[in-house]
Amino acid sequence: MTVVQWCGQWFTTNRHKWNGNTEGGYRNLICSHLLPNIGNAALSGLTEQAVTDFYDNLRSHGPGVRSIWCIHLLLRRSARRLYPRSMTLARNTPS
Repeated sequence: MTVVQWCGQWFTTNRHKWNGNTEGGYRNLICSHLLPNIGNAALSGLTEQAVTDFYDNLRSHGPGVRSIWCIHLLLRRSARRLYPRSMTLARNTPS
């Protein structure tokens, strides 16, 4: 499963729980930052270095700290789905 596939599945499954602003915020984070940068990557192939490089790029050219944190939370959820006992992304917190 790729990042884009997981994001689409997660978004579709959960969007009924959110108000319009929350839905729009998630849609923006996914479409503007996750998909163009790592959307085609297989979730199982995301390495710590790839994620670190992604965060570094966001910090240099992307959104603010709060948005990067939200993106991190989305990636952490995907990691938990694939590796329930792994804390890889939890330790790789963007700063």
